[in-house]
Amino acid sequence: MRESLVISARAMELNRQVMDVTSNNIANLDTIGFKRDKTYNTSFKDLIATRMTNQTEQYSVPNTVSTVTDFSSGGFRFTSDALNVAISGDGFFKVAMPDGTFAYTRRGVLSLDKDKRLLIGGNQVMGTGGPITLEDTSMVIDEVGRIFNKDNQLMGQLSVVDIEDKSKLDKIGNTLFQSQEEVQEIPTEAIVKHRYLEESNVNQANAMIEMIALLDSLRQFETQQKLIQTQDELNGKVISQVGAV
Repeated sequence: MRESLVISARAMELNRQVMDVTSNNIANLDTIGFKRDKTYNTSFKDLIATRMTNQTEQYSVPNTVSTVTDFSSGGFRFTSDALNVAISGDGFFKVAMPDGTFAYTRRGVLSLDKDKRLLIGGNQVMGTGGPITLEDTSMVIDEVGRIFNKDNQLMGQLSVVDIEDKSKLDKIGNTLFQSQEEVQEIPTEAIVKHRYLEESNVNQANAMIEMIALLDSLRQFETQQKLIQTQDELNGKVISQVGAV
């Protein structure tokens, strides 16, 4: 009886994780530079392997939910805004966080702070020669990320890099990525698109699939919840009957 309760409770927790990821994807349908997450359930192969090796003394539920980020490109939208930029192809804009660490993003919404530093979401944009500063927003950015001012003077070049193993990247918030361990930056042949923005890769079709998956997870969650309630009631009856003997 206890094992069935553990299974139901674990199933509820797994469905809750799936619902959290799915809900976040749907909520970021219109978030510039957002990359959707996917969830995968493990099979019962671990349990089968355990039984084949006769290691059945300790009961365990092998199922887990793994979350991975889909780094595929979203659509591109022309904005005519000089502070908008997108990457076509593999790669990220490199930014410096307030704590001095580096992070990576596809959200090319630029801004200038009071010190004329070029920022993305409050984080300083890194150039190939270090942080980038500009006098004003009258700029042109070419396909390799070089920034020219209104007098056609080169002011810097955006650091656009790819990551050799993207599985090492953890999502910070909705559009930033960082790793707890050292990552290998590699060159990219991506094209920088000035005055464009990359939309979320949760498109309308994906959103519909996500919604169906969310409803299915919710139904499974409710089913397991009812099972736990039923099992709890049965446990109560067994205890009361034993106590009456």
